[in-house]
Amino acid sequence: MKGKVRMIIVLCLLCLVSCSSQKEVSVITTASVIEKEGQTESSAELEAAGEEEYTAVLYLDDETYYEVILKKGSVIQVLNKEGYQFEGYYTDTDVAYVGADGKVIRTYYGVEPLQLYPKFLPLDFTISFFQGGRETGISKLVCSYDKNLMEVLPFGEILGSECVVGFQDASGAVVIDSGREECYLKEIKHLADMEKRELTLEIVKTAISFQDSRMDTYEVSDKGFFRQKLHVKGKAYDRFFMEEVDIQALKNLGYQSAEIELSCLIQEVDTGDQYIRVYAEEASDKKAECIMESGKITDMEQEEEKRYTMTASVPIEKLESRELYIYYNAGGFGKDDWVSRGLTISVVFVK
Repeated sequence: MKGKVRMIIVLCLLCLVSCSSQKEVSVITTASVIEKEGQTESSAELEAAGEEEYTAVLYLDDETYYEVILKKGSVIQVLNKEGYQFEGYYTDTDVAYVGADGKVIRTYYGVEPLQLYPKFLPLDFTISFFQGGRETGISKLVCSYDKNLMEVLPFGEILGSECVVGFQDASGAVVIDSGREECYLKEIKHLADMEKRELTLEIVKTAISFQDSRMDTYEVSDKGFFRQKLHVKGKAYDRFFMEEVDIQALKNLGYQSAEIELSCLIQEVDTGDQYIRVYAEEASDKKAECIMESGKITDMEQEEEKRYTMTASVPIEKLESRELYIYYNAGGFGKDDWVSRGLTISVVFVK
């Protein structure tokens, strides 16, 4: 009877071995895969080092996997894949247990065998540039995986009257801007197709020029500084807001100054002097610092309408508020009235 029981047990074991071989499981012993400083270590030596061994299953693909014994500090064989760089073995929740050099960097304390998957990153990839969901005329780039993207991305390239200052993801969140010094693919890999080795970036732009005009009529009277009578707005100034211009981004890209041109139609009502001053913020008195001024405008004939133009170059820092305030004044004795009918202002940023 005992002989029959032993025979049954042996047959069962043989069946188990046969089933395992059908699954193509390749079990590699610790001594065959674990190396440290070029030397093979035994299990006893590993235990003596103070780190615990653990069993891991290394998946090469969905059907091929190997069971190994790992220990923190040991080294296993790395993998090669054409066109890609091996990054190590990770869990399905992206926790690294084996580094790119094959070194085991973490101890595992679970009960079940640890399942690990190889991670590969492309050695190079193709970058395409889109604007409003459509590909732009900016040429595609082929860039190595470990290249600093800030050195190759087309920051500052002009698209019409606008300038490339950054790149955003599908939600509109900016992922790279011109103010960064370094950015690598691993930081934005969620935007890349690692299998096709492609990266698509949506362009973020800012205007490099600004132009606006006013068609209002202003009557300027000599009633004290900044006290002109306005027919339409009821304030002592014209205000222009350069909403689409990102001054800091332009500074990051090397833009250093702004060329400002102001042009208006003016007509003298009573003999006297006229003044136009431009400020970067609302001014309360003539002691405020202006960024450009006309000086005395005296060469006008009464009842004759004339277009007056003034220009100035100012450091870009002076426009960080992105606001321009234009004040009209009159000076001298008597009424010294004059009117302004229509004004145009333009700002062009230059490097």
